[in-house]
Amino acid sequence: MILSNKQFLELTQKVEALKEQLEFYRSQLDRANQNADTARASAIKAETNAHSDVALLGIEVDAKLENLNNLIKLYSKNLDAAFTPDALKEIRQKIFDGVQEEAKAFVDSITKQTITDNVVEILTDKVKKLVVENAEGKIDGEALSVFAEQVVSAILPQIVLPSASTSGQPFSTLPAGVKPFDPERELVHEQFEKLLATVKLGLAPMLVGPAGTGKSTAVEQVARAMKLPFYMSNRVGQAFELTGYTDAQGRYVETPFYRAYKYGGVFLFDEIDGSDPEALVTINTAIAQGYTVFCGERVEMHPNFRLIAAGNTYGTGPDSEYCGRNQLDSATLDRFVVIPWGYDRRLEEKLVGDPGLLEFAWALRDVVEKNHLKIIISTRGILATHKLMQTNAFSLAENLQSNLLEGVEVDTLQTIKTGLKNIAGYNKSNSKYMQALDEMIDAQKSGGRNR
Repeated sequence: MILSNKQFLELTQKVEALKEQLEFYRSQLDRANQNADTARASAIKAETNAHSDVALLGIEVDAKLENLNNLIKLYSKNLDAAFTPDALKEIRQKIFDGVQEEAKAFVDSITKQTITDNVVEILTDKVKKLVVENAEGKIDGEALSVFAEQVVSAILPQIVLPSASTSGQPFSTLPAGVKPFDPERELVHEQFEKLLATVKLGLAPMLVGPAGTGKSTAVEQVARAMKLPFYMSNRVGQAFELTGYTDAQGRYVETPFYRAYKYGGVFLFDEIDGSDPEALVTINTAIAQGYTVFCGERVEMHPNFRLIAAGNTYGTGPDSEYCGRNQLDSATLDRFVVIPWGYDRRLEEKLVGDPGLLEFAWALRDVVEKNHLKIIISTRGILATHKLMQTNAFSLAENLQSNLLEGVEVDTLQTIKTGLKNIAGYNKSNSKYMQALDEMIDAQKSGGRNR
């Protein structure tokens, strides 16, 4: 094949262009190799520095542990030498009692002042003074410091410190005015002990059950049982609802999650299965790392931060009853210990105390479940019904329609009525509750709501 001059010229130009591209790619490859060499060198240097830092940290930790052991030995030796066993026991109790009363008096005196983190330091100084007074100078400085630290650590959780909202730095103890949990008098859900034990172990439980079963009430009780503040957030649509935001004046707007995470407390993430899965990454990251960033502020997770989630589903997505629920990713689900949280009839008996109402409500719940009706017969609804029955402001039909059967159409009411008649042990067609159902059905057939 013989090329014309024009074809030869075009081919020559294409060859030259290909040569230029080849040279360009060669220069890119050389640059990539240089960057790779630089990265390797940096990695080797970082690894060397890390090994050095770990070694230095180990030496520092060993030294601190040795120093602490020496102080404890000195403390024990000085006290044992100064007092007989009986005298030692008496002086310990005397110091403890005196310090606790003095500490409570001190806290009462500063309730109207701004509380800062140095309150522990101030209390420690007061402890030292009391120890010196009670021990009659028979304990030296180093042992005194160790003993004071032990006393403060023991008594501090027993003292209800003010929340110090003016300073923005509350203590991770019960806020002023919040009653401690009383296990002898308070009513709890049948799963409460499992929940409390899980939280005490530092694990994160997830309560799964239908609406109105007392999930948030139980978590609030856990917070009081652990003498910690209680915080909660409902379903989250965007991450800023957890991390906070800066307002138009440039001020940071805190969130319950921020306060619990930074200062300590029990944080309830309610309706977690109704939240945006992307926003939940914030929770996962904060727990996994042990720190997170709130509007530019790096915050370390407080040792007394406890996370509890609650939802209506097991995070597997919407179902026939809760269609607005999202599927949670495996990383989120793996973080929680799932505790089923259903309706507790024993608790409902103690809360309501009306056998007739409970018999009707439980039969109604059975009918709803058997017929797969989209109705929730919750503990909360039964309790509200019971309270309204103590007044004359609502008829029983109006009461049921407002609390248990809100928005239920006439065909469904007929299904419920038929189902109730077929339940073994509940064939009470003449009961006031069945009569109230008839009133509701008649009112809807006539085109109106119960009045």
